[in-house]
Amino acid sequence: MRRTQLRITKARVRRGSLWDRYYCVVVPKLGGGRTRRFFKFSTEGKREADTFLQISKIQQENEGTAALSIPETLRIEAVKCQRLLEPVSATLTDAVQFFLKHAKPVGGTKSLSDGIRELLDSKRRAGKRESYIRILGWVLNAFERDSQGRNVNEITRHDVESWLDRIDNLTTRKNRIRDLSILYEFCRRRGYCGSNPLDNIERPVLTGKRPEIFTVNEAAALLTTAELYPELELVPAIAIGLFAGLRMSEIKQLDWRNVDFEHKIIDVDESIAKTRQQRNVDMADSLVAWLMPHAQTKGRIIPLGFRKKMERLRSLAGITKWPDNGLRHSFGSYHVACFQNPNMTALQMGHATTDMLFKHYRNYRIRKKDAEQYWKIAPASSGKKVVQFAARTS
Repeated sequence: MRRTQLRITKARVRRGSLWDRYYCVVVPKLGGGRTRRFFKFSTEGKREADTFLQISKIQQENEGTAALSIPETLRIEAVKCQRLLEPVSATLTDAVQFFLKHAKPVGGTKSLSDGIRELLDSKRRAGKRESYIRILGWVLNAFERDSQGRNVNEITRHDVESWLDRIDNLTTRKNRIRDLSILYEFCRRRGYCGSNPLDNIERPVLTGKRPEIFTVNEAAALLTTAELYPELELVPAIAIGLFAGLRMSEIKQLDWRNVDFEHKIIDVDESIAKTRQQRNVDMADSLVAWLMPHAQTKGRIIPLGFRKKMERLRSLAGITKWPDNGLRHSFGSYHVACFQNPNMTALQMGHATTDMLFKHYRNYRIRKKDAEQYWKIAPASSGKKVVQFAARTS
């Protein structure tokens, strides 16, 4: 089959009973065949035909035969689109790439609700804790509800910023950005979106904040009040928080079988530890003294109705404000102030380095003599009365 060549010829076209002469530029089509463009048979027409021929040759050299096979209607549309893009200095290629990324993601469109469900299922298969999955799901589902059923790829940076602007607390805002980024990185890997709208959102800068802890009197009030009201069954949980520094999430999972009185350690095994790494926490004499009267061979440390009982204890002990992570923060601050060994304190708390201790747990205003008093807090049954305090008993 003879290949059509790009060329200019003379042609005759019948108009009723007459024949008109034209200059004709023959343009090869992609896949075979040809198209023809006609120009008036005049000096001006010849000039236009020559110009069109030269432009076509340049297009063919630059873009190949495909560039010459675009229908005229498509050429007109392309010109219109380019004019629309000129104010934003974008090209047709830019527009097409943006469309493919946001309107037609390679993994197919996926609703936010389905994307969240797949993420949470993936976290479960990866062995993440159910408590973590529950909190992550709560945050993401709140975002999905406010987004009113939109698809993953339809969410823009502006949408996310508008949602975040409702949050005044900087720590909460930072955590929400983290959680949404987890979702969008997951969806990007699966091809449900071309980019992460969180990438260019400014992260809040949090100023250093001294950890809030219980005073020595408050710690003593908590323990002694819990001892005065045995029906609350809270002495072991409070004592372990104050004198072993376990996280509340770890205390809630702790069993009496994890408490080794013979070797004076608490075994925080992999199933309990937040980091999924086992650690042994030494029991100070004060902790042993508080635990021994309540020791059992097995069973959970915390009682049924734990939350309500904790609220009642707080009221009975006269604690007007409960510091965030107050038990663990108190342990970290008083331990390092008393024993002057940050590495040992970090090890007890389950940290690989002292960075976390100094950044989040250590209160630098604790005096050594106060820390020494803290570690001498003992139950009334021991015969020692080290700390004076005022506890409300009615």
